[in-house]
Amino acid sequence: MKDSIGKRRRKPAYGANKKASNKNISILFKNYPCKDEPLLSQSWRLYMYLRRLFHNLDVAFEKDLSGLDLTPAQFIALLTIIFEEGLSMSNLAELCHWNRSTASRITHSLNKKQLITIAAMDGKTSALKATAKGQSLAAHYITKDLAEFKHGLIFISDEAQASTDVYDWLKTSVKYLIGEDIVNYIEDTCKKVNDATLT
Repeated sequence: MKDSIGKRRRKPAYGANKKASNKNISILFKNYPCKDEPLLSQSWRLYMYLRRLFHNLDVAFEKDLSGLDLTPAQFIALLTIIFEEGLSMSNLAELCHWNRSTASRITHSLNKKQLITIAAMDGKTSALKATAKGQSLAAHYITKDLAEFKHGLIFISDEAQASTDVYDWLKTSVKYLIGEDIVNYIEDTCKKVNDATLT
């Protein structure tokens, strides 16, 4: 970055405007009803860590799938359609926590790639089924050799993966914030993926 006379300006280091930021935050919370709530800052901290983790996971997952010409949402939809037989558009939207419009857009993009078929059932609902091409593509990603392909989840530490406390906390949070049916869907899908890789 250069100034008006062509000299390169040094980027301000993180924390250079910390005093100004603190002042702005103080003004923001001055009349906030819950400003004395001790859990407020902790809740915000937790949210920021989870949001950043989700972003990094999504970016890594998207990079992983770029070679397959799929987005993370398309791959999740494809995997769900494979493992949940007799799935309708509404079922998919509910399981993936999307609205029907999003589910419709994603499934039609998969249909255009010839990875799934969409068959009208009664004029209102649509039956979704993975094609042989779709099943082959999903299997290729799930079982691919880590020496050749690097899964986006590989950067999660062994300690985190081995910690039952982490899983229990996440499962409990999802159960109360979203619903137990989503927990069952995730656990069932992961079991089927695990069983498929062992056969």
